[in-house]
Amino acid sequence: LIPSFLSFFTTMTSVEEKRVAVHGGSGATLEYYVLGATVTSWSPTGNAEDDVLFVSENAIYREGKAIRGGIPIAFPQFAGDGPLPNHGFARTAVWTEEEDKCGDGVVVLSLSDSEKTRAVWDHTFSLQLRIVFDNTQCTTTLSVTNTGSEQIEFQALLHTYYRVNDVHGVSVDGLKGLSFLDKVQDFNEFEHTDDLLTITGETDRIFKQASPAPDTKGTVALNTGGKGVRNLEFWAETGADEGSMQQITSDVVVWNPWVEKSKGMGDFGNDEFNNMVCVEPGCVKNKATLDPAHTFNIHQIIRISG
Repeated sequence: LIPSFLSFFTTMTSVEEKRVAVHGGSGATLEYYVLGATVTSWSPTGNAEDDVLFVSENAIYREGKAIRGGIPIAFPQFAGDGPLPNHGFARTAVWTEEEDKCGDGVVVLSLSDSEKTRAVWDHTFSLQLRIVFDNTQCTTTLSVTNTGSEQIEFQALLHTYYRVNDVHGVSVDGLKGLSFLDKVQDFNEFEHTDDLLTITGETDRIFKQASPAPDTKGTVALNTGGKGVRNLEFWAETGADEGSMQQITSDVVVWNPWVEKSKGMGDFGNDEFNNMVCVEPGCVKNKATLDPAHTFNIHQIIRISG
């Protein structure tokens, strides 16, 4: 019999060890690393061919290096939008597995400020990543708590890589009417007027206010072109405690590096752009501000259909 919760290692020596959790009632599996608190696989059936997430065959599993694929965490900076390393430090840090909070289909990891983080971002904080999954959906919540005495401002995003059959057959529904900043076109702003977004070249767009406050959650449907539909729901909120949370505006990023950029990425295969697309909810243009003793949450729910 498979226990309801498993955590085991592919190697026994370092933070690059892979952990595997199992949802006992359904057999769904989740693979993750304490390196960056990166989820690298969610298979609703437990079979590799049914994996929802994409990870590059060239991914590097080493402290200080982000894993190329899965669900990396961008915090406290998005991309190069500031003085920190690309996407901040959360995705390259070593997190702690909170074993007493883990259970059947539940994984919890945490990270707090340290001398290393304060040297580049002089604030005190605590992060928690909580993943709840079974064979129908996977919910990922990143929580940021301000443990200092001054207000902090940051960006936070779940950089989710989805596995697709062929990117030429992929479409994203739910973006019509949104304004977006196009990084490929010097961050010029446009309105998305089509019913569907298709990927026909390098794509790097920040869709603003995809989940507008105060009470509208963002919803996007990703048609993977043969691997079914991924129905995504996302929203951000802040508050002093669970009972006082108020939703704030959040964005969503759609990214595919296409041909030329793929060739310049050492941890990504030249042709792997064909088999992935990123749909990334978070607070990017709408940065989060957090008072002392307050908490920020960004939620992402992935549901499968088709």
